[in-house]
Amino acid sequence: MQNVKRKLKRFLGIMLTLCMVLMLMPISAFAVAPVVSNIQIREQPNPTVTILSYDLDINSVVYLALYTGTHTAPTTLAEVVAGVGAVKQSGQLSVSAGTNIPLQWSGLTPNTSYTSYIVATADGEESAVVSVPFTTLAAVAPVISNIQIREQPNPTVTILSYDLDINSVVYLALYTGTHTAPTTLAEVVAGVGAVKQSGQLSVSAGTNIPLQWSGLTPNTSYTSYIVATADGEESAVVSVPFTTLAAVAPVVSNVTTDLITQTTVLIYYDLDKASTLYAAIYPGTATLTAAEVKSHVGADWDAHGAVTTAVTGGQINPTGLTPNTSYTAYLVATEAGEDSAVVSVPFTTLAVVTPTYTISATSLTSFGSLQTPFTQPSAQTVTITNTGTEAITLTQPTSTDFIIGTLSTTSLATTGATATFTVQPKAGLAVGVYSETIVISGNNGASATVSAVFTVTSAAPTYTATISPTSRTFTSVTAGYGVQTAQAFTITNTGTGTLTNFAATFTTGTAFEISVALSSYFAVAGNTVTISARPKTGLSASTYTDTLIITGDNGINLTASLSFTVTSGGGSGGGGGGGTSNNTVIEEVEDEEIDDVILPPLTAPFNDVNENDWFAEAVDYVYSAGLMIGVDDNRFSPSGTLTRGMIVTILYRLEGEPSVANLANPFTDVADDVWYTDAIKWGAANDIVLGYGDGRFGPNDPVTKEQLAALIYRTQLATKKLPPDILMDFQWSDWNAISQWARGAVNILTIQGVFRDIEGASFNPRQPATRAEVASILFRWLDSVQ
Repeated sequence: MQNVKRKLKRFLGIMLTLCMVLMLMPISAFAVAPVVSNIQIREQPNPTVTILSYDLDINSVVYLALYTGTHTAPTTLAEVVAGVGAVKQSGQLSVSAGTNIPLQWSGLTPNTSYTSYIVATADGEESAVVSVPFTTLAAVAPVISNIQIREQPNPTVTILSYDLDINSVVYLALYTGTHTAPTTLAEVVAGVGAVKQSGQLSVSAGTNIPLQWSGLTPNTSYTSYIVATADGEESAVVSVPFTTLAAVAPVVSNVTTDLITQTTVLIYYDLDKASTLYAAIYPGTATLTAAEVKSHVGADWDAHGAVTTAVTGGQINPTGLTPNTSYTAYLVATEAGEDSAVVSVPFTTLAVVTPTYTISATSLTSFGSLQTPFTQPSAQTVTITNTGTEAITLTQPTSTDFIIGTLSTTSLATTGATATFTVQPKAGLAVGVYSETIVISGNNGASATVSAVFTVTSAAPTYTATISPTSRTFTSVTAGYGVQTAQAFTITNTGTGTLTNFAATFTTGTAFEISVALSSYFAVAGNTVTISARPKTGLSASTYTDTLIITGDNGINLTASLSFTVTSGGGSGGGGGGGTSNNTVIEEVEDEEIDDVILPPLTAPFNDVNENDWFAEAVDYVYSAGLMIGVDDNRFSPSGTLTRGMIVTILYRLEGEPSVANLANPFTDVADDVWYTDAIKWGAANDIVLGYGDGRFGPNDPVTKEQLAALIYRTQLATKKLPPDILMDFQWSDWNAISQWARGAVNILTIQGVFRDIEGASFNPRQPATRAEVASILFRWLDSVQ
């Protein structure tokens, strides 16, 4: 065992020593020289090019040198690199290890002996110098064959073709007529007597190599000569005779014109082959030859010698012609000296037209008449047409009462172009006739109109009324009674139409009488008319019944029953009972009786109001009540007038001037913070003042008698200060002159006796009310309701 250990220890020591020696040895001690081997000629496709190949066992730097004739063969790397006497050197080449590594020597002399030397180095180690002798191939003349005419598409162009076996320099010469045929390269190159030469052409080997001679004379015999040279060797001179095609005249056809402007025309034509085209335009008509067209002497326009290809729909654009003139266009084409037939086309230029800018519009059918509320009628279409000669740009039309659709287009570029828009009545139009002319405008004053008509009517009026009460029983009296108190019947218009031409009768008419005739009275929707009836005097003891019949236009027929009992017995028959205190009869007093009445002294301090004036008591009353004051400290001005603002202010004072803090001012001509503003706000809120219907009240306009009547009657209704009727059986002579809206008020105030002091039979409704009349009317009204 100890022996084995000793042997192992000795072996490890030897190995360790060996490793240290190897580590200390220089790396170059392991370099190995490369080996170049198997050098040979692989192929010789060209006598001036030799391709060699060789094998290389490791990556190396390779050097090559080529020698010819007698020389000292290089045996070392340095001698190969120096290349003394070499005809070619490769220089330094970095080459990877491999087999059949190619090496090419080019530009060598044909049929010559050469030796190629190769040496490689790697890591400082040189291979052996390897050599290979070779001889270049002998030069061979190229061969031109199979020369022929391939096609002759044009009499002035001939296309030939030929085959060439090797890459060569080719020369060509073309001859015609009698000539000495060239037989050598030099003669072809010299080209003595040739009409065309190609010059030197470098041509690759191949078949059907094209050759084109152009610009030849039609119908002429030629001979083409071809020779090639390669590596100093000449091919045989090859020739091919041919005859060019005869020239054929071109054809111009399908000549038409298209008029563009007054001085311009487009001329279209077809041309069957590339040619030189001549065109000339002359006034009138004539027969011209090709030479005359080509000379274009005296032409108004010409296109002289324009070269064009074969074409369908070719065009020329003559300009500068005279408007409204007859012309003829002549066209002729020439190719290879041959002229086409002359083709002509007559035309007349457009006349000068003054530009016009006009449009027309189709009309609208009436949209008819509909009752409110209504469903909009369907829209109708209006078509706008350009009836002028120039482009029109339209402006979108507008309307007040009709909906106008957007124009389908605003551009009418040509005559006859159209645009459309729609027209439709607006929804929710009030009652009325809507007739509007809709204007369609364009540039340069172009304009057209259409009329739109639509009527909105109210619903068919209804005619109904009621009478209240439907029966009256008068208080029983004893025979010998006096005038009885009248009982009132109220007729209310419950329909939408105006009721007119009332008449009141009784079935028998023996026991009762009507206090006021109704034929002149009317009632608008919602208004009332009051009629009073009473028993006749002098009836004997009995019970009397009758039926009051109220009739009017549009089928009004109302009835109310009346009953009255007269008993026998003594007594003087007083004033008749029944009725309310508000219906006490006020006897009319004759004027002479009034003159006898002793009036109390006036308290008002006006020197223009005498105690005996018919309005004196009334002036004293309104002054004392604070309703009216004088125009100054001493004058009342009884014949002066009041404005509408003044009378509303008086009525407002009468009501105690209630607060108007939350009331609106509905009138555009009533300013804020004027002395009459609060009164007018109060009157508007209580339906006392309605204004003129256009947003105005007219506070500074004089108040007319019929306006005064309406204002006072509306105040009676608003304040419930309604005086009793005193049954004045009176009708104004100018009743029909009173406005419809005022008749009801005038009627009521007349029945009430409020207008008793207005003198004469005429009411004069539109005459301004005097201050004396206003004072008297206020006095009569207010005194009767106290």
